[in-house]
Amino acid sequence: PDFGRAHVLVALSHLHFLRFGAAEAQVQEALAVHPDFADARELEALIPELRAEARRLKGVAASPGPEDRVALARLESRLGRRPQALERWTEVTRDEAQPREVRAEGAAFLVQVAELPEAEAALAAARELASPAVVPSLEERLHARRLVYERLSPALPR
Repeated sequence: PDFGRAHVLVALSHLHFLRFGAAEAQVQEALAVHPDFADARELEALIPELRAEARRLKGVAASPGPEDRVALARLESRLGRRPQALERWTEVTRDEAQPREVRAEGAAFLVQVAELPEAEAALAAARELASPAVVPSLEERLHARRLVYERLSPALPR
């Protein structure tokens, strides 16, 4: 088995739960197995940045200002905290005080990650907010997600 990759995946799981020290330890384990493992090296460099940003935003998370809302949404996304990122990006996308390009960024995230009904609404928002060059790729992404859902829906519990 590829234990280096397994250690990186465990490190990502630790990041999801904001356990930065444990994530760093797993990355070091991965590098002990595969010293040139690019994913582990990238994660090794990224963890201090994520830790610092999480520390900075911890104090404002309860009542963030507009810029902090965006920073929190981006951080939650980078940490793989999907439910938190969905909530944050939904708030940002709906906030008409946010810059158009930031709201478009949020809509693009939601198209790719939200449940299909929310993704459909996010695509409608993206059509209004995003650059016309970006919209076709979002439409394709949502179409692909619909196809997967249609293929899998017969197996879903009713």
